[in-house]
Amino acid sequence: MIYATASLFIIIGLLCIFKPHVIGMFDGFRFKPPTNPYLLKYIRFVGIAFVIGGVICLLSV
Repeated sequence: MIYATASLFIIIGLLCIFKPHVIGMFDGFRFKPPTNPYLLKYIRFVGIAFVIGGVICLLSV
């Protein structure tokens, strides 16, 4: 179960880091690419946090 959680965190984090436009498209009920560069930067930072959390989860086993 820990491995599944860690791999899910890492996959979501990598998706946020390398494809922030895909994550930022889901704005409520509208699907549109974000134009705010600060939002894309924030999504990347959240992705880094997810990857770090996944690695810590893997190392705790």
